[in-house]
Amino acid sequence: MSCPDSAVGTPSRRRLPGLSPALRRSFGLAWPVAFQDFALILTQFVVLLMAARLGSVSIAAVGLVDTISFAVTITLTSLAVGTAVMTAHAVGAGRTDLVEGAARAGLLLGLGAGAACALALEIGRHALFLRLFPGTSAEVVDEAMRYQRWIVLGFLPAAVELVGSGALRGRGQTRFAMLVNLLMSALNLLLAWLWIEGAAGFAPLGVTGAGLAQFIARCAGAVAVLVVLRGSLRWPAWRRGWGSLRWQAWRSGRAGAGGLPRSAAGAAGSGAADGNLFRALVAISLPTALESLLFAVGKLLGQTFVAGMGTAAVAANAIAAAIVSLLFIPGNALGTAASTLVGQALGRGDRAAARATLAAVLRAAGAVLLPLAVTVALGAGFIADVYRAEPAVRAMALPAVWGSCASLVIWPLSFVLPAGLRGAGDARHTMLVAVGTMWAGRVVIGWTLGVWLGFGMVGVWAGMYADWFLRAGLYWWRFRGEGWMRRRVLGAAATPNET
Repeated sequence: MSCPDSAVGTPSRRRLPGLSPALRRSFGLAWPVAFQDFALILTQFVVLLMAARLGSVSIAAVGLVDTISFAVTITLTSLAVGTAVMTAHAVGAGRTDLVEGAARAGLLLGLGAGAACALALEIGRHALFLRLFPGTSAEVVDEAMRYQRWIVLGFLPAAVELVGSGALRGRGQTRFAMLVNLLMSALNLLLAWLWIEGAAGFAPLGVTGAGLAQFIARCAGAVAVLVVLRGSLRWPAWRRGWGSLRWQAWRSGRAGAGGLPRSAAGAAGSGAADGNLFRALVAISLPTALESLLFAVGKLLGQTFVAGMGTAAVAANAIAAAIVSLLFIPGNALGTAASTLVGQALGRGDRAAARATLAAVLRAAGAVLLPLAVTVALGAGFIADVYRAEPAVRAMALPAVWGSCASLVIWPLSFVLPAGLRGAGDARHTMLVAVGTMWAGRVVIGWTLGVWLGFGMVGVWAGMYADWFLRAGLYWWRFRGEGWMRRRVLGAAATPNET
């Protein structure tokens, strides 16, 4: 297989006048990610709006289940991040065999993780829901169970789609990933309209229709990403990949400095090389997975704080989260670009380019997010009215949105910067910072303000803002040093010249 132009650092051939080469490449990678994220969030927005028309019980049920789904999704996303980082380093090092192997390794691990999550939540879904949200009414629980069954079944195709899209982004093929996600969004919206609303003669299924629509859309996305990656899915290579999961193959070989055994260069394409890729992928993904899992647990705890405040607070929390998610679209897209470009630069051994690129992306993120924050703050009331929110729900949702807009000034340092650090393979440090600040901010400060001092949902969200500010300072301190660029993700498989 050969790397396409987009996989070797030329994501866009269009010239953007007045921008440095680093920013041109960043925006070339970022705009498809931003477009697809906007489509996905718009889809969630519209589906939640359809659920809101069924009443506060339905919107509360969808919001609570989506919180649980978020915990699984970001855990699966950690494998996508690891796959993207490994792929980017392999592209920078000019190792097309490792580009292909990284996709296989990520997809195999993703399939296993998705199946395990689906099985665990299907078996204990009712008991888990009651333990996490003990103050929830029986009516909301019944609605949530109908919606959650299809969401849980969708974890397996979601794992394939997420990891496959990560492999495409690591190559620089963000446009292919965008097309796959646009397909999912369009299908999800169409089916949700048919089954929630009962349009075109279909029987209305309520929240069950929302879950079923998402499941089918995820299956379609998984098939589409496998078609795009078909060059990496040759059957003999997959057989070697499965063989690499054996314990003896997993243990064999001595790991190099970056986790990839020294024999990788000579064993490329063999079963041992695939086993080496599994080891390296786990070394990158495990800290990110732990970070994501503990982050999700902290977010679930925050959700339990809100759940005890009544159905109106739960509905307001869901609406505020949907509005605020619009703020993160360009930042997340630029974070993806930073991760890919930093990985490719360090794969070539060019540390100066990695630092300069990440600094340029941070400046661009600030320039894009500040006007967006002002726009969303001014339009928050209108968006809340679209949901037909009751006055009590609206009164709780709007202050949370305004606080998020005001805190967005620090958001690039809190989330775009660590995306670039992960692109360098510095996943362990980003994990330690994120977990520490999340528990200090979202859990301790959020509980103190929201529950103990009685500020309600706004106090819980203030804990989230505290998390942002804490992690921004710590990540900036890390970026100013040299330690984040010292990890050799591919070990001896590539031998670039250090600069």
